[in-house]
Amino acid sequence: MSVLKSQFQSLLLFGSLLLAQACQTQGPGALESDGDQAEDLTPSRLLGKEAGHDFGAVGRLYADMICTGFWLDLQQEAQSPAMLLTNGHCVQDWNQRASAWSVIRDVVPQQAWTVVFRVYHDAPEQQLIVPVKRLVYSTMRGLDLAILELGKSVGELRALGLQPLSLATKSPRPGDPVRIIGIPEEVPEGQKQFLREHRCREGRRTDVIEWNWYWFDMHANRCADVANGSSGSPLLDADQGVFALINTTTHGSQGSACALGQPCEVTAQGVQPRTATNYAVNVTGLERCWKKSAWNFRAKDCPLPEALPFTIELSSPIAFSAKTQARNWLIEVGAGAEEMVWQQAGRAELMRCRDKKAYGNPKSLRKLSKVPIVGEEGVYLNCLWPERSSERLPLVLVTHVDLTPPQGDIKPEITVFPDSVSLMLEAKPPEWSSFRYALGRAGRLDCRKVSLKSLPPRALRISKKEVPASFCVQGFDQAGNASGILQFHIAADGRLER
Repeated sequence: MSVLKSQFQSLLLFGSLLLAQACQTQGPGALESDGDQAEDLTPSRLLGKEAGHDFGAVGRLYADMICTGFWLDLQQEAQSPAMLLTNGHCVQDWNQRASAWSVIRDVVPQQAWTVVFRVYHDAPEQQLIVPVKRLVYSTMRGLDLAILELGKSVGELRALGLQPLSLATKSPRPGDPVRIIGIPEEVPEGQKQFLREHRCREGRRTDVIEWNWYWFDMHANRCADVANGSSGSPLLDADQGVFALINTTTHGSQGSACALGQPCEVTAQGVQPRTATNYAVNVTGLERCWKKSAWNFRAKDCPLPEALPFTIELSSPIAFSAKTQARNWLIEVGAGAEEMVWQQAGRAELMRCRDKKAYGNPKSLRKLSKVPIVGEEGVYLNCLWPERSSERLPLVLVTHVDLTPPQGDIKPEITVFPDSVSLMLEAKPPEWSSFRYALGRAGRLDCRKVSLKSLPPRALRISKKEVPASFCVQGFDQAGNASGILQFHIAADGRLER
């Protein structure tokens, strides 16, 4: 959730990389290494039409987000439609809480989606634009994967000179060399957005939490230059088999860990960020969902989750603050309320959500509408596994208990105009999500007694006639914890002073 690029402009590689402030902040609490693998500082390299010939089928996807994707080799007949793999967050509304448990099937895009293949830096004239016809499958529950049907057949793409990429039969071992082939949007200075190769070594396997999502058994590596736009990039083994898809990274992460664009690993010691680390969704075994030249997601050996046999809404907040008196999971059940589920809930590091032996007796969904969250600051899970379903993965709900006021300085930005002064405070969720303020004549405003009002997201324009002035401001994090109230002085010439 995170190479995420969106209105939040964060990482979710979520095509950009997926996504709360309840975890430790990056810095002293962060895990510094990936097993025995140090960060690989080798820069990525551009791929031209010769070096990148084998990877022309890795393309830039223009869908709900800008991501990377690749044409998947399914050993199809020439007349069969070509299929593209990418991340689920690239093609679905990840900004909704329900994205953590939804499975989307057979949807025609409302707007035109396209894929651009052969994005070589030295042959722009060879670029090939192919429309996306249908979203076959997408989910962010337990993994982050989407399958798209393209508007050209296998035979047509082969006739145009493209060769699909094949899935690996197994995952590499930690320490084995791996490659990422992708088209990141944020590239080294002076270079443009073309096909790139990143080389490093396979790291550990780990569960990952990012904002609202819980992803199982992710591949970690420390390749350099993974950034927005890298989501959906294939991760290749030494034999050029695809074993995973890049979906998020801690490269460039700032502020609170476990937030959107700032993923954390679930370890026995707690939920912690790991510096300069990329995460990728495993895709080995995906071919078992392809039966008799068609997708069969109900096949017993298919590793992908199916749609749940019930509908729910989660009305409890993504993060509870210190001022919250009663902390409860508030689950509203719609269709399928009579379903029985296995359930376990508690701190993330203590849960074994994929181990059915860790669950007690099944309960009615109706009895799970208000489950208390008992404990101190941290990340908490509520794991639900339908009793009657053949479901392969549990539904994992994520919330955060954040009892700490927002950290860091509030830094207003001042711009001076001939007749006014513009004052701007940029919200940076989750640590700085909103502000309240008061403005008054210099020397007449007491920030301890004044009533504050919400600061608009746009710049606050102050007439030159109103300066010098005093400015009081208080910040709030996403959980609702408040900072102290700060007072600034706006001088007659527009200078800002504490």
